[in-house]
This record gives sequence, C-alpha cells and structure tokens, in this order.
Amino acid sequence: MADTPRQQWDFARRAPAGARDRDGGHWFTGVVGAVFGVSVLVGGFALVRLTDEPVENVPVMRGQAEQLARIGLSASVHWLRRQPAQPVTSFSPGFVDSADPGIGLVGEVQLAEDVWGRFEVWKPDGTDNSVMRRRLQVEDLSSRSEDTPLGTVWSLRSNALVYRRSLTDVRFDPESAEVIERVALTALARRVSVRLPGQAALCVRDADGIVVRGSARIEGGARGAGVYSARGEPFADERTVFGVPASSSAAREELYDDSVSSVFGSSEESLAAMADAYVRDAAFFPVPLQPNSVTFVELDELNCTVARPLEGSGILYVKGNLTINPGSDSTFTGLIFVTGDLTVYSPAEFRGAVVVGGRVLLQSSGDRAALTYDEGVLDRLAQEVGAYRISTPILRVDGEEKDGG
Repeated sequence: MADTPRQQWDFARRAPAGARDRDGGHWFTGVVGAVFGVSVLVGGFALVRLTDEPVENVPVMRGQAEQLARIGLSASVHWLRRQPAQPVTSFSPGFVDSADPGIGLVGEVQLAEDVWGRFEVWKPDGTDNSVMRRRLQVEDLSSRSEDTPLGTVWSLRSNALVYRRSLTDVRFDPESAEVIERVALTALARRVSVRLPGQAALCVRDADGIVVRGSARIEGGARGAGVYSARGEPFADERTVFGVPASSSAAREELYDDSVSSVFGSSEESLAAMADAYVRDAAFFPVPLQPNSVTFVELDELNCTVARPLEGSGILYVKGNLTINPGSDSTFTGLIFVTGDLTVYSPAEFRGAVVVGGRVLLQSSGDRAALTYDEGVLDRLAQEVGAYRISTPILRVDGEEKDGG
C-alpha cells in the first residue's frame, strides 16, 4: 500500500479544516467523557475507549470493529454527498478526507493505550483484478445498465479491523500488524431522483377520475400544466384548473410513465429503505414531517385531520389512499406520490407537484384548497432530497444481514 505523507492527519487527534459535513460539524471530533472510560466520536458514532476492558474481550472487540465498519459506510455516503459534481462517477477521496487516499477512504482511532481501530473503503483499482480486490472494493453498479446514469448506484464495502500498535507515531503495516478482530460490511448507496410523468401540478393516469369542486384550484402557472394525464379530461370548469395548458395528455397512453422506477429512479423497496420515516401505523405518522425528508407510508388509508395534519416538505410516498379531511389546514412543499386515491378538503395547500395513481377529489367550501406546480421547489428537492442514501440492509460481506436499512 502507498506510503502516507507525514503531514497526513490522524482521525484520533484532529480533523482537517475542510473535512466538515453539510451541517458544519467535523466528521471526526474530539474526546468526551463517558460512564466507562472515554468515548470517542467518529463520524457521528460513539466508540468506547477500552481503558478498562481487556484486549481478550472478544465480543467487545468484535462490536468495535463492526461499529468502525458502519462508520466507514456512513463516511462514504457523506463523501459522495459532498462532491460538487453529481452524480459522482469516480470514488477518489483526497488527503482532506482520508488517512490514505492511495487506498481510498481510510480512518483510524485509538481505542486503548496500544489498541487502534481502522476502517478502509477501497477505491476501484483497475490494475488489481484479484478475487479479494473485486470482493472488497467499491463499485459503480449503474455502469452495468444502459438505462441508469453513471454514479447513480454505488456498492460500498467497508473493511474494519481492531489491531495492536505500541507506538502512536508508527504507521499501520498490514503485513506485521497484530490484528485482533476484522469485520467487513456492505450496502448500496443510491440517489433519489425526481422525474415527473409530465410538467404539471397534478399528474394522474386517468383524468376522467378528477373532480374539482367549489373554489378549489389546480394551478400549473406559466411553467406547467394544471393536469397532465395518460387519457381523459378532468371534471372541472375554467375557474378551477389553470396552466400552460390547463390540461393535457400524453401523445400516446403508453408514453405516460408514473412507475416508481421512472419517477424516483429506484424500486419501491429501495425507496422504502432510503426513507427517513417508514410508517405502517397511522399513529406514528410524523407531524410535522422533517424538512426535506423522504417519508414512506404503507397504509390502506392515511387520514390527515385537524389533530394530525399533513405538514412539512420533501417527498411523501403513500402506498394506499391519502385523505385530507375538512379543517386540517394541511400544507406541504415538495412531491406527493399516491398509489391509490387522493381526496383533499379545504383548507389545504400543496406546492411542488402531486402524482396520483387513482382518482382525485379536490373540494373547497370557501377556504383555500390548491395544488400548485412549483419548478423551483422541485429543483431544490432534487438537490436536497436527491442526495445519496443507504438503500439496502447492511450485510456482512459473507452475506449475513446486520440490520433493516
């Protein structure tokens, strides 16, 4: 492995000025007090320094190695997110990010007086075609598909070990290091895309299933249609649906594509794995939703009420029906995707776009009830929510599942 320059930073001691996440905090920070010994914060995770633990405590060592491997996966996702050119087509961390860029993304932390932890996320090496290298280096899986943009899906592998090192100024030597424990974990990191079936406030397969009543409005504005569909015309008058044009259909029905893979660039299962919140019980539906979050709801019917309105921003995916009940005063900014029917009573306002697989009822009795197309909202959504996310369960490289996502 390549030599590391003397000025290279050590994760256990300090972080370089440039190695900050999007919230401004260091990826690898200092040392804080803990109940047992000292806890070191690395990449947002806590590792207990083993000041009172014997090295022979194998379960503890295995747990430390696994935590380091998880940190390696997390650090890799953050590195992908922070790159100025998106999607990222080359996994090549530099000295500001890695203790050894010759390997890839590398971090080390001192766990006890003579015990250290280390993770390595190997960058691709076209000159090394060994079985081990192919098994453990990262890979751009999107390169295997002509339909997927390069850099959209990365297979990440984080190799971690706990080893003994007597001197702090001696570099890690893989040939002579006394390795106590090793763990290798893998997961997929994927970007969430935002690609509407059409540029409209409301995209629906069958516009004949749209009913707009009272003073409710569907507004495409000057940049989009009010309604875009595969077929049919909404039941509405000229005072309720606006846009350029107010309503339009695909040239051919088969050209209208509201599939999950087309809209989000992933399968429904992957989208659920990437979600910030996965809801299967209405009692746990977040109010409000976290800003710029992905919320996946799997319910026959999600009812938003005065006591539990729909509030927030990001992507809301409802596998079922969504009903906004009268008086809820619901507001949402972003993309709402409903596989079933959408029913909206005033007051309610959604800005961005809405995609519905079933029927739509939009009704107002005086208060505002509106679906408004907003291209700026969707552009910001693609940037903020479309960042790389872990989209599969974390597995050991030997295939053992470690968690649910």
